[in-house]
Formats: sequence, C-alpha cells, structure tokens
Amino acid sequence: MCHPRLEVEMQGESLFNDGIGTVLFTILLLFATGGAGERTTIVAIGELLLVEAGGGLLLGIVTGPCVVSTTTPSRSSFHWLW
Repeated sequence: MCHPRLEVEMQGESLFNDGIGTVLFTILLLFATGGAGERTTIVAIGELLLVEAGGGLLLGIVTGPCVVSTTTPSRSSFHWLW
C-alpha cells in the first residue's frame, strides 16, 4: 500500500493522461475522416482541451462530495462497535 498522497497524485496523472488521449483521438479521427478543416487549428485544439479538462473538473466537484458522503463510514453506521 502506498502513501495516500502518492496514490491521489498517480490517479490525477492518470486522469490527465486519459483527457489528453481523448483530445488526441478526436483530432486524429477528424483527420482520418476528412473533417479536419478549421476544427484542427491550434485554437480549436486548445478549446477542446479546456472543455475536456473543465468538464472533468466540474464532474469531480459535483460527484466527489456525493461519493465521499456515501462511502465514508459514519459513527452511527458502526454503532455496534462502540
């Protein structure tokens, strides 16, 4: 078992790599299907990257507290231990 901070950093890097992979796949798909045009300019690629990163951040902010509240055991959940 690794240190919790290291685990969080590794998960964050993995999510970042997934986001970059999604953007690259989308760009390569546009080139392969002949739909490149103006959607593959540096500005358009930057916008796509920001949308992906912003969407992931927003999703984490919204769902994170819900997941933590449902997976963190409360004292009342284990009343039989006290």
